[in-house]
This record gives sequence, structure tokens and C-alpha cells, in this order.
Amino acid sequence: MERGKQGTLFCSGASHRNRKAPAFANIYWTSNFLPMEKNYFLKAGLVFLSAIFANIVSGTISAQNEAPDTKAEPTGTPRVIITEVYGGGGNSNAPYTNDYVVLYNTTSEAVALDGWSIQYKAKAGKGTVSASDITALSGTIQPHAYYLVQLAGGETGVALPAPDATGTSAMSSTSGKVMLCNNQTALDFGENGDISIADLWAQEQLADYVPFGKDAVPVWGSPIATNPSNTKAATRKMVNGSYAYTRNIGDDFETAAPNPKNSASEPFTALPAVMQEAQISFDGKVIRNAAGVTVSVFAINGMRMATAKTDIDMTHMPAGMYIVRTDNQAIKIIKRQD
Repeated sequence: MERGKQGTLFCSGASHRNRKAPAFANIYWTSNFLPMEKNYFLKAGLVFLSAIFANIVSGTISAQNEAPDTKAEPTGTPRVIITEVYGGGGNSNAPYTNDYVVLYNTTSEAVALDGWSIQYKAKAGKGTVSASDITALSGTIQPHAYYLVQLAGGETGVALPAPDATGTSAMSSTSGKVMLCNNQTALDFGENGDISIADLWAQEQLADYVPFGKDAVPVWGSPIATNPSNTKAATRKMVNGSYAYTRNIGDDFETAAPNPKNSASEPFTALPAVMQEAQISFDGKVIRNAAGVTVSVFAINGMRMATAKTDIDMTHMPAGMYIVRTDNQAIKIIKRQD
């Protein structure tokens, strides 16, 4: 960072002072933009660079921070996550004939699933996942869209919506573990099935992991509060307009009526984690301020365009990119539509 003329503070990803920085257009901040508090720009800059440039979503505030599909336990929300697991398909009183797993693309870009897999293991299963419990995935999951993996079934219930992939795993209705992998190499749960969660995540292919019963091991954080059943699925919770992803199954999942979604289902765009508490949403023309916090809108050049504790109508502003700041100093970029 360097200080320009007339008190204007700016940063440049292409600066000769830091040739390893990301390459993006210079963005200029003026004293009209944010308070000149000590160390403020250092803190805000870190949030800005890490949370914003990965995904700018047309018509919405950008998606949650992405994490790599591989290695180490994810520190943010992965590109593709498991949102629902149902193992009661075809059983007594089951609403659907087949077990299934629902995937969701958290990003604003399509993700190719060719070569990926869904793998299943019993609640205390040990050793490597058997070939019959590895379901190959293919095709592409569109931005903020779903992908339905149909598994084994029975006679009771109605057919699922058209699946995007099919497999033969006969899952338990009450407890087991489902893994999303970015290849089709079998995961290994150890000779005695006592692998640690850290060692499980150390396996390069693991992209998401859901132990869906109270006694499924290794547990990730704490277990789900109530086991699913023939009539209940393990479902990822919605918190402040977004799928929960805290890396704690007990906090992230609950049981609910099965609700299978496939690639033809209506896409869902989540609010970013940094803006969830403020409950800020954007429809392309109006910023909806459900929480009544102070929200300010700035042009890219730093000019303050509006500040309010209510909804902000942007229809009088030119189409283009704007910066939104809440009174808790959360910062995001939005795109005003024509």
C-alpha cells in the first residue's frame, strides 16, 4: 500500500512493490469511502482481497468464500457440498423408492464433476470403501444449482425426480457416512475403522464428508442431534439465508422430510457468510436491508452513493459495479443491472 496525492489511499495488485500479488485493476479508496482508522485498511484489505475477488455474482451479492476441493480440512465452504442424505428409500413408510444424496454448487461458476464420486461407508465401517459403494459422477453442476445422486431402493414410495447420477449403495436409514470425492479412488478408514478426522481429510480426494448418524465415526465436530429414519433425511441447515458450513455436523445438519433436488430444480443463491448477520440481499436493482443496519453504497472510485438503514433503491444509479459496506464493516461488491 502507498499513499497518493491529496490523501487518496490506493492499492494495486500489479505494484512493483509486490510482484506476487494478484493481478487486478487498481482500485482507489478516498477519504469519502471509509474512516481512516489506524490499521483499518490493512484489516479491511485482507477481508476484501480474500472474500470478494473469488466470486462476483451477477444480480446478487457474491457467494461464500471458496475453499480448495483438496487438502486439509476445509477452512471455508467448498465449491460443491452435500446438502441432503436420505437412506430410507423403499423401506416401510418411505416417501421415496430410492436412497439419494443431493449436491449443491456454492459458487457462481459451473463445476465439472467428471471423474468425481460419491462414496458410502457404514457408520463404523473400516478399511477402504468397496467398489460397489463408489458411485461415479459425470456432467456439470451449474452455478448455485443442485445435483441428485440416486442410490439403491425398494418398492415403497414414489420415484425420485430424474437423477443426475445413479449408484447401487444401499445406505442405512439411520446412520452411516457419505463422502464426496474429486476422483474415484476409494477412501481408507483404517484397518480398525478408528481413523481420525484429520487423517480422513488428509486423503487428497475428499471434498466433503457427512457422517449422518449420532454414532457414525469419525465424527466431525459433534454428531447430528437426531438420527434420520425411513421418513426423515439428514438435511443441511439454512442459517441467515445460506447453507450452514461450520465443519461441525451437529451444527450444520438436522433431520427433516426428504426433499430431493436435481439439476432441473430451481437454483438457490446464498448470501455470503460475511453479510449473513446483516441479512443483506440484492436483486440487481434494490438492496434489501432486513436487519435495519446501516448500509452504505460506494462507486468503485470511492464516491459515496447512498447510506440508509432501510432498503436502498439503486435504479437511479448507472449500471455497473458498486461496493457495499455495513456498519459492522463487512464489505462486498455487487453489480447493478440495467
